[in-house]
Amino acid sequence: MEYVWSGLFAPLGVTNYAQEMTTRLDGYLIYLGIGGALVVAGVVIAMMFAADMPRWHRSGLALAGLGVLVGVLALVVRVPAHYVHPDAASIDHIAPLQRFLNNRLINGESLPDDVSALPPSPATYTGKLTDGWGRKLKIMTIKDNGVDVTVVASAGPDACFNTRDDIKGVPLGPEELTHARVEHLRDLIHARLDQHQPVPTDLQALAKILKLNAIQLNDGWSHPLRLVFRVVKGKPIYTMLSAGEDGKFDTLDDIHAITSYTSFPQTIHVK
Repeated sequence: MEYVWSGLFAPLGVTNYAQEMTTRLDGYLIYLGIGGALVVAGVVIAMMFAADMPRWHRSGLALAGLGVLVGVLALVVRVPAHYVHPDAASIDHIAPLQRFLNNRLINGESLPDDVSALPPSPATYTGKLTDGWGRKLKIMTIKDNGVDVTVVASAGPDACFNTRDDIKGVPLGPEELTHARVEHLRDLIHARLDQHQPVPTDLQALAKILKLNAIQLNDGWSHPLRLVFRVVKGKPIYTMLSAGEDGKFDTLDDIHAITSYTSFPQTIHVK
């Protein structure tokens, strides 16, 4: 159906309208068919009660009407539960794959170039490496506000990548990645404090104990993170600190993640 509407409206330069019609009609035509079947069933039942109709005709119409009603009821019950528009199916397939890529970024791990290279783990994704049209998904690098980000993408209804109807996952930009990294390190420190394990006040020493890689010690702009230690009322407080986009500490775009032994973790973003 999408190709029919795209063919009709694309020459007029209204591709968005074509996609709108595609999205609506693919679902609505099913219910239009159900409505038509109900009308037929109603006519059949009405004819069944005609006074001048032989009895055996009435019996036949009654069976036909009953069959139509049973079929319609079956469709009403089954169609909403099983029909998923390709756009929605693509989003469902992309989301867990994108989360997997985002987690690898947070942990400073390399990203695969192809979805087929992802590990076959049920905890990672549902095994769907195709979009709602049955076409293979793609890992690609795109510009987002001038910054390179990695996304899992579907080519959309037109089957061509890098067009307006592409469906993409939600990537981590530099700021979101920075928040995720400092909060992850904050939580690791907090876990050691909860277990009464020593926590170094030097970031490199901490990285060695926690077996962190060099990438995890940088923020989303590739600036080095900083670990600040202080004691307040006899209690240790650790602050993971990013200099933010400008790369300068003690400015308004700094990003903090603070943990202490006596309270739950708190995140502060000064902006």
